[in-house]
Amino acid sequence: RKGGRGYYNIRAKTPGRYSVSFRRWPKEMSRGVGDKIGQARLTITPARGRLFDPRNENRPLFAKTVSIGTDQNEMTFAIDLPAGDYEFAPDFLDHSGKLVTSSMYLGIEKR
Repeated sequence: RKGGRGYYNIRAKTPGRYSVSFRRWPKEMSRGVGDKIGQARLTITPARGRLFDPRNENRPLFAKTVSIGTDQNEMTFAIDLPAGDYEFAPDFLDHSGKLVTSSMYLGIEKR
């Protein structure tokens, strides 16, 4: 999926603080994101029922971009979410901010 952008539909059953982690590769590989990746971005927007927003243009509840090292294999964000349905868009960007790929592995835990 080179240059592809993907989303995860997530339901938070209870409000609270969540730890959201995403990776480019499975944990078992212990592999960094690679030298083409310079940034990681997580955008969370409210879900719109059956209408999926392919460009994720709905107003985000959370949007953050951070620098990431080439040997780093996971990004983790702490987020306060009300109960509800959301679209999570975890992306990896090059050093200039251009999309390289979306995350293939997402983990969410309530703290």
